[in-house]
Parts: sequence; C-alpha cells; structure tokens
Amino acid sequence: MGPPGGGRSVITERYSRHFNHVSVADFDDEALTRIFTVIQAWHFESKGFDAAVIKLAPKIVNATLSVYQAVMVEMLPTPVKSHYCFNLRDFARVIQGICLTVPAAIDSAEKCIRLWIHEVMRVYGDRMVSESDVERFTEIVLKNAKQHLGDLDQERSEERRVGK
Repeated sequence: MGPPGGGRSVITERYSRHFNHVSVADFDDEALTRIFTVIQAWHFESKGFDAAVIKLAPKIVNATLSVYQAVMVEMLPTPVKSHYCFNLRDFARVIQGICLTVPAAIDSAEKCIRLWIHEVMRVYGDRMVSESDVERFTEIVLKNAKQHLGDLDQERSEERRVGK
C-alpha cells in the first residue's frame, strides 16, 4: 500500500484500522551520496584501481543518483507498466555491479564510464517495455553521463596525449 496514484487507490480509514501502519522516511540526497561514495571509493582504492578510476567514484554516485531521481519522476507505474516501481534497491544494484569488477578489467576512466552505462541500462533499462520509453531512458542516461562523468571524446583525447 502506498499513496494513491500509479494504479493504487485510496483505502478508507475504516478498512485501514485493521492494519498496523509502518512508515520509513526516505534518505535525503546527501546521505545517499555519502553512503554510496564511501562504498564505491573503498572498492576502487582497496582493489588497486588506477587513480583516474578512483577519482570517478563520487561522480559515478552522483550520476546514478540523478538517473534514479529522473526515473522515479518520469517513468511512473501505470496499469500497463506496473513493474515501473523503482526504489533504493535499484540504486544499490548499479553500485554493486560496479563493485564486482577487478582492476584488470577496468584500466581507464573510459572503461569505467562504459561499465556505469552498462550497469544503469541493465538495472533500469531492461525494464522498459516500449520503444519510446527506451529512447527516453537512453536520453536520460546519456545526459547524466555527460553532465556528471564528462565527455568520453575529451577523455580519449587526453589519454592519447598522455600516451595511454
């Protein structure tokens, strides 16, 4: 049960008196950012990732948070799309997927950004059922990748200049 909307309807007080009401406050953005940045940074540092990848940890969390918030607002559940119920568990799955990597697989910032895009598409994008939703979600991901993680073309040119 939740607030009305997205296929849910209002329940009467007479009916709800038969149940216990449990409520949990949502985390604010600062708490989510702090929790997941510590997890992501610890993974990158403890496994010995490249310094460029370690610097991406807070950016990855901010990009994931932005995608999570956009999906919560724009991809609302309807009777046809009842599985469009996104929660904090989805946010954690993206971070967990990135934490399953090893330094040998992710040796540059570009590969880490590609991994992030893959994980976001895996967690959120695989649920999209219509072509228009897939296109809208892809736009959200690319906009947030460019905004938070930087331009891939710019990073490639810098890596070539440095000689990687």
